[in-house]
Amino acid sequence: KNKYVSQPGFVLHLRIRTKTSTQRGITRLGRKPRALEGVAGRSQKGNTEISGYKLTRTPPSRAARVARQYLNATMKEAQAILNEYEKAATNEKTAKQLLNMALFGEGGSLDKSSPKTFGSTAATACNPATPGSAIGSGKSLANDLACICDDSGQGHDCTGADIGKATAYIRVNAAAASYEALVKKYPLIDHNKLTAAIHAFLTNVKEASKTNQAGNVILGAHATDTCTTGDTSGCVKYKQEAGTGKLTLPWLEKIKYAATGLRNENDRRNRNAQRYREIKALVASATRQYAAAQEGDPTPKASPAAAPSGKNKVPTETDCNKHQSSDKCGDP
Repeated sequence: KNKYVSQPGFVLHLRIRTKTSTQRGITRLGRKPRALEGVAGRSQKGNTEISGYKLTRTPPSRAARVARQYLNATMKEAQAILNEYEKAATNEKTAKQLLNMALFGEGGSLDKSSPKTFGSTAATACNPATPGSAIGSGKSLANDLACICDDSGQGHDCTGADIGKATAYIRVNAAAASYEALVKKYPLIDHNKLTAAIHAFLTNVKEASKTNQAGNVILGAHATDTCTTGDTSGCVKYKQEAGTGKLTLPWLEKIKYAATGLRNENDRRNRNAQRYREIKALVASATRQYAAAQEGDPTPKASPAAAPSGKNKVPTETDCNKHQSSDKCGDP
Protein backbone atom coordinates (compact mmCIF):
# COMPACT_ATOMS: atom_id res chain seq x y z
CA LYS A 1 0.00 0.00 0.00
CA ASN A 2 1.30 3.42 -1.01
CA LYS A 3 4.30 1.86 -2.76
CA TYR A 4 4.57 0.00 -6.04
CA VAL A 5 6.71 -0.85 -9.01
CA SER A 6 4.69 -0.71 -12.21
CA GLN A 7 4.50 -3.42 -14.86
CA PRO A 8 5.84 -3.72 -17.51
CA GLY A 9 9.05 -1.84 -16.83
CA PHE A 10 8.89 0.15 -13.61
CA VAL A 11 8.46 3.59 -12.15
CA LEU A 12 9.93 4.34 -8.74
CA HIS A 13 7.27 5.37 -6.21
CA LEU A 14 8.31 6.17 -2.65
CA ARG A 15 5.41 7.76 -0.84
CA ILE A 16 5.70 6.54 2.71
CA ARG A 17 2.83 7.07 5.13
CA THR A 18 3.22 6.77 8.89
CA LYS A 19 0.70 5.08 11.15
CA THR A 20 -0.51 8.34 12.63
CA SER A 21 0.32 10.98 10.07
CA THR A 22 0.73 11.56 6.37
CA GLN A 23 3.71 13.85 6.93
CA ARG A 24 6.86 12.68 5.22
CA GLY A 25 10.45 13.42 6.14
CA ILE A 26 12.59 13.61 9.36
CA THR A 27 13.37 16.92 11.05
CA ARG A 28 15.41 17.53 14.16
CA LEU A 29 12.34 17.98 16.27
CA GLY A 30 10.71 14.82 15.18
CA ARG A 31 8.76 14.89 11.92
CA LYS A 32 9.76 12.36 9.32
CA PRO A 33 12.14 13.73 6.72
CA ARG A 34 10.49 15.90 4.11
CA ALA A 35 13.74 15.47 2.25
CA LEU A 36 12.86 11.81 1.81
CA GLU A 37 10.04 12.55 -0.58
CA GLY A 38 12.31 14.80 -2.60
CA VAL A 39 15.02 12.17 -2.66
CA ALA A 40 12.69 9.32 -3.47
CA GLY A 41 10.32 11.17 -5.75
CA ARG A 42 6.94 10.03 -7.03
CA SER A 43 5.87 8.90 -10.46
CA GLN A 44 3.46 11.29 -12.13
CA LYS A 45 2.86 10.83 -15.85
CA GLY A 46 6.50 9.92 -16.40
CA ASN A 47 7.80 13.43 -15.77
CA THR A 48 9.12 13.12 -12.21
CA GLU A 49 12.87 13.36 -11.78
CA ILE A 50 15.00 11.77 -9.12
CA SER A 51 18.70 12.49 -8.68
CA GLY A 52 18.81 13.83 -12.22
CA TYR A 53 16.97 10.84 -13.74
CA LYS A 54 13.58 11.27 -15.34
CA LEU A 55 11.28 8.50 -14.14
CA THR A 56 9.92 6.80 -17.25
CA ARG A 57 8.86 3.28 -18.08
CA THR A 58 11.76 1.13 -19.11
CA PRO A 59 11.64 -1.38 -21.99
CA PRO A 60 11.17 -4.99 -20.90
CA SER A 61 14.55 -6.49 -20.10
CA ARG A 62 16.32 -8.70 -17.61
CA ALA A 63 17.82 -5.57 -15.99
CA ALA A 64 14.32 -4.15 -15.50
CA ARG A 65 13.09 -7.36 -13.87
CA VAL A 66 16.07 -7.42 -11.50
CA ALA A 67 15.56 -3.74 -10.68
CA ARG A 68 11.86 -4.29 -9.91
CA GLN A 69 12.70 -7.04 -7.46
CA TYR A 70 15.42 -4.93 -5.87
CA LEU A 71 13.18 -1.87 -5.54
CA ASN A 72 10.34 -3.82 -3.95
CA ALA A 73 12.80 -5.27 -1.42
CA THR A 74 14.19 -1.76 -0.83
CA MET A 75 10.70 -0.40 -0.15
CA LYS A 76 10.02 -3.09 2.43
CA GLU A 77 13.31 -2.40 4.18
CA ALA A 78 12.74 1.37 4.15
CA GLN A 79 9.24 0.93 5.59
CA ALA A 80 10.62 -1.32 8.32
CA ILE A 81 13.12 1.40 9.27
CA LEU A 82 10.37 4.04 9.33
CA ASN A 83 8.25 1.84 11.58
CA GLU A 84 11.03 2.19 14.18
CA TYR A 85 10.84 5.99 14.04
CA GLU A 86 10.40 7.49 17.53
CA LYS A 87 8.14 10.41 18.37
CA ALA A 88 9.23 13.16 20.72
CA ALA A 89 8.29 12.75 24.37
CA THR A 90 9.72 15.98 25.78
CA ASN A 91 10.46 18.67 23.23
CA GLU A 92 12.45 21.86 23.62
CA LYS A 93 9.34 23.93 24.32
CA THR A 94 8.31 21.71 27.22
CA ALA A 95 11.84 21.76 28.65
CA LYS A 96 11.98 25.55 28.41
CA GLN A 97 8.66 25.85 30.25
CA LEU A 98 9.97 23.60 33.02
CA LEU A 99 13.17 25.61 33.34
CA ASN A 100 11.21 28.88 33.52
CA MET A 101 8.99 27.41 36.22
CA ALA A 102 12.08 26.27 38.12
CA LEU A 103 13.58 29.73 37.86
CA PHE A 104 10.53 31.91 38.54
CA GLY A 105 7.93 29.64 40.16
CA GLU A 106 4.74 28.07 38.87
CA GLY A 107 3.84 31.11 36.75
CA GLY A 108 6.96 30.61 34.66
CA SER A 109 7.83 34.31 34.43
CA LEU A 110 9.58 36.88 36.62
CA ASP A 111 7.00 38.66 38.78
CA LYS A 112 8.41 41.88 40.24
CA SER A 113 5.32 43.18 42.02
CA SER A 114 3.18 40.42 43.55
CA PRO A 115 4.39 37.59 45.82
CA LYS A 116 4.63 34.88 43.15
CA THR A 117 8.33 34.66 42.39
CA PHE A 118 9.48 36.44 45.56
CA GLY A 119 7.97 36.93 49.00
CA SER A 120 7.12 40.19 50.71
CA THR A 121 9.74 39.54 53.42
CA ALA A 122 12.78 37.32 53.91
CA ALA A 123 10.99 35.62 56.79
CA THR A 124 8.27 34.24 54.50
CA ALA A 125 10.45 33.68 51.42
CA CYS A 126 13.67 32.21 52.79
CA ASN A 127 12.26 29.51 55.07
CA PRO A 128 10.20 26.39 54.31
CA ALA A 129 6.73 27.35 53.13
CA THR A 130 3.82 26.81 55.43
CA PRO A 131 1.20 24.30 54.19
CA GLY A 132 -0.78 25.77 51.29
CA SER A 133 1.57 28.72 50.82
CA ALA A 134 2.88 29.51 47.34
CA ILE A 135 5.95 31.30 48.67
CA GLY A 136 8.81 29.77 50.59
CA SER A 137 12.29 28.35 50.14
CA GLY A 138 12.59 25.94 47.24
CA LYS A 139 9.64 27.41 45.34
CA SER A 140 11.82 29.23 42.81
CA LEU A 141 15.53 29.41 42.15
CA ALA A 142 15.39 33.19 41.72
CA ASN A 143 13.92 33.56 45.21
CA ASP A 144 16.49 31.29 46.83
CA LEU A 145 19.35 33.15 45.16
CA ALA A 146 18.03 36.45 46.51
CA CYS A 147 17.80 34.87 49.98
CA ILE A 148 21.36 33.52 50.00
CA CYS A 149 22.80 36.78 48.65
CA ASP A 150 20.75 39.01 50.96
CA ASP A 151 23.04 41.45 52.74
CA SER A 152 23.33 45.08 53.67
CA GLY A 153 25.99 45.68 51.03
CA GLN A 154 25.89 45.07 47.32
CA GLY A 155 26.21 41.33 46.76
CA HIS A 156 29.68 40.94 48.21
CA ASP A 157 28.84 37.68 50.02
CA CYS A 158 27.86 35.97 46.73
CA THR A 159 30.18 37.55 44.19
CA GLY A 160 33.24 38.57 46.19
CA ALA A 161 32.84 42.18 45.06
CA ASP A 162 30.23 44.90 45.12
CA ILE A 163 27.92 44.71 42.09
CA GLY A 164 26.67 48.29 42.28
CA LYS A 165 23.18 47.27 43.38
CA ALA A 166 21.69 46.70 46.82
CA THR A 167 20.81 43.06 47.51
CA ALA A 168 18.62 43.49 50.58
CA TYR A 169 15.57 41.18 50.71
CA ILE A 170 13.01 43.57 52.23
CA ARG A 171 10.10 43.39 49.78
CA VAL A 172 9.11 41.87 46.41
CA ASN A 173 10.47 44.57 44.10
CA ALA A 174 13.73 44.84 46.07
CA ALA A 175 14.28 41.07 45.85
CA ALA A 176 13.53 41.17 42.09
CA ALA A 177 16.05 43.97 41.55
CA SER A 178 18.61 42.05 43.60
CA TYR A 179 18.09 38.90 41.52
CA GLU A 180 18.38 40.74 38.18
CA ALA A 181 21.66 42.34 39.25
CA LEU A 182 23.11 39.12 40.66
CA VAL A 183 22.22 36.84 37.76
CA LYS A 184 24.30 38.95 35.37
CA LYS A 185 27.39 37.94 37.33
CA TYR A 186 26.90 34.21 36.81
CA PRO A 187 27.74 32.26 33.63
CA LEU A 188 25.07 30.62 31.52
CA ILE A 189 24.88 26.82 31.58
CA ASP A 190 24.31 24.85 28.38
CA HIS A 191 21.38 22.44 28.51
CA ASN A 192 23.71 19.45 28.14
CA LYS A 193 25.46 20.49 31.38
CA LEU A 194 22.33 20.72 33.52
CA THR A 195 22.80 17.27 35.05
CA ALA A 196 26.37 18.11 36.07
CA ALA A 197 25.15 21.39 37.59
CA ILE A 198 22.50 19.52 39.60
CA HIS A 199 25.08 17.10 41.00
CA ALA A 200 27.40 20.00 41.84
CA PHE A 201 24.60 21.75 43.74
CA LEU A 202 23.69 18.63 45.73
CA THR A 203 27.37 18.08 46.56
CA ASN A 204 27.65 21.65 47.81
CA VAL A 205 24.49 21.20 49.87
CA LYS A 206 26.08 18.26 51.71
CA GLU A 207 29.33 20.14 52.28
CA ALA A 208 27.86 23.53 53.22
CA SER A 209 24.85 22.56 55.35
CA LYS A 210 24.92 23.83 58.91
CA THR A 211 25.59 21.05 61.39
CA ASN A 212 23.75 22.80 64.22
CA GLN A 213 20.38 22.32 62.49
CA ALA A 214 19.28 18.69 62.64
CA GLY A 215 16.78 17.95 59.88
CA ASN A 216 17.46 21.26 58.13
CA VAL A 217 19.82 22.44 55.44
CA ILE A 218 20.81 26.10 55.68
CA LEU A 219 22.82 27.66 52.86
CA GLY A 220 24.41 31.09 52.99
CA ALA A 221 26.70 33.14 55.19
CA HIS A 222 24.21 33.58 58.04
CA ALA A 223 24.27 30.57 60.41
CA THR A 224 20.97 30.77 62.23
CA ASP A 225 17.97 28.61 62.92
CA THR A 226 15.69 30.88 60.90
CA CYS A 227 16.56 32.94 57.83
CA THR A 228 14.83 36.24 58.63
CA THR A 229 17.67 38.71 58.19
CA GLY A 230 16.20 41.11 55.65
CA ASP A 231 19.35 43.18 55.17
CA THR A 232 22.33 41.45 56.78
CA SER A 233 24.20 38.31 55.71
CA GLY A 234 21.56 36.12 54.11
CA CYS A 235 20.65 32.45 54.02
CA VAL A 236 18.01 30.04 52.81
CA LYS A 237 16.63 27.20 54.91
CA TYR A 238 15.43 23.87 53.48
CA LYS A 239 13.65 21.10 55.33
CA GLN A 240 14.86 17.53 54.85
CA GLU A 241 12.60 14.50 54.97
CA ALA A 242 12.61 12.87 58.38
CA GLY A 243 14.44 9.54 58.41
CA THR A 244 15.76 9.60 54.84
CA GLY A 245 17.29 13.07 54.89
CA LYS A 246 16.12 13.54 51.31
CA LEU A 247 16.02 17.13 50.10
CA THR A 248 13.05 17.82 47.81
CA LEU A 249 12.96 21.26 46.23
CA PRO A 250 10.27 22.12 43.66
CA TRP A 251 12.66 24.11 41.47
CA LEU A 252 15.33 21.39 41.60
CA GLU A 253 12.85 18.66 40.62
CA LYS A 254 11.76 20.68 37.59
CA ILE A 255 15.36 21.15 36.45
CA LYS A 256 16.00 17.42 36.86
CA TYR A 257 12.95 16.60 34.76
CA ALA A 258 13.93 19.10 32.07
CA ALA A 259 17.52 17.82 31.97
CA THR A 260 16.37 14.21 31.64
CA GLY A 261 13.90 15.16 28.92
CA LEU A 262 16.51 17.08 26.93
CA ARG A 263 19.00 14.23 27.20
CA ASN A 264 16.43 11.67 26.07
CA GLU A 265 15.32 13.96 23.25
CA ASN A 266 18.88 14.35 22.04
CA ASP A 267 19.34 10.56 22.05
CA ARG A 268 16.05 10.10 20.16
CA ARG A 269 17.09 12.59 17.49
CA ASN A 270 20.40 10.82 17.01
CA ARG A 271 18.64 7.47 16.54
CA ASN A 272 16.18 8.97 14.06
CA ALA A 273 19.01 10.69 12.19
CA GLN A 274 20.71 7.31 11.79
CA ARG A 275 17.47 5.86 10.40
CA TYR A 276 17.28 8.73 7.94
CA ARG A 277 20.84 8.05 6.76
CA GLU A 278 19.99 4.38 6.27
CA ILE A 279 16.94 5.27 4.17
CA LYS A 280 18.94 7.72 2.06
CA ALA A 281 21.49 4.97 1.40
CA LEU A 282 18.68 2.63 0.32
CA VAL A 283 17.25 5.27 -2.01
CA ALA A 284 20.67 5.93 -3.53
CA SER A 285 21.16 2.22 -4.18
CA ALA A 286 17.66 1.96 -5.69
CA THR A 287 18.43 4.92 -7.94
CA ARG A 288 21.50 3.15 -9.29
CA GLN A 289 19.39 0.09 -10.05
CA TYR A 290 16.89 2.27 -11.87
CA ALA A 291 19.64 3.91 -13.92
CA ALA A 292 21.02 0.49 -14.89
CA ALA A 293 17.56 -0.69 -15.97
CA GLN A 294 17.16 2.41 -18.14
CA GLU A 295 20.19 1.27 -20.12
CA GLY A 296 18.58 -2.12 -20.79
CA ASP A 297 20.40 -5.42 -21.18
CA PRO A 298 23.90 -5.22 -22.69
CA THR A 299 24.16 -6.27 -26.36
CA PRO A 300 26.05 -9.60 -26.61
CA LYS A 301 29.37 -9.33 -28.46
CA ALA A 302 29.83 -11.53 -31.57
CA SER A 303 32.29 -14.37 -30.95
CA PRO A 304 35.05 -15.04 -33.60
CA ALA A 305 34.46 -18.08 -35.87
CA ALA A 306 36.07 -21.22 -34.49
CA ALA A 307 38.76 -22.87 -36.63
CA PRO A 308 37.71 -26.29 -38.05
CA SER A 309 39.26 -29.27 -36.36
CA GLY A 310 39.38 -33.07 -36.59
CA LYS A 311 37.96 -34.93 -39.58
CA ASN A 312 36.23 -31.81 -40.88
CA LYS A 313 39.56 -30.09 -41.42
CA VAL A 314 40.32 -29.40 -45.12
CA PRO A 315 43.87 -30.66 -45.87
CA THR A 316 46.37 -28.26 -47.42
CA GLU A 317 49.09 -28.99 -49.99
CA THR A 318 51.70 -28.95 -47.26
CA ASP A 319 49.73 -31.60 -45.39
CA CYS A 320 49.59 -33.79 -48.50
CA ASN A 321 53.32 -33.59 -49.09
CA LYS A 322 53.88 -35.18 -45.70
CA HIS A 323 52.25 -38.44 -46.79
CA GLN A 324 53.81 -41.23 -48.99
CA SER A 325 50.71 -42.74 -50.60
CA SER A 326 47.98 -41.15 -52.68
CA ASP A 327 45.21 -42.62 -50.57
CA LYS A 328 46.24 -40.41 -47.68
CA CYS A 329 45.50 -37.18 -49.43
CA GLY A 330 43.06 -35.89 -51.98
CA ASP A 331 43.99 -34.39 -55.29
CA PRO A 332 45.38 -30.92 -54.98
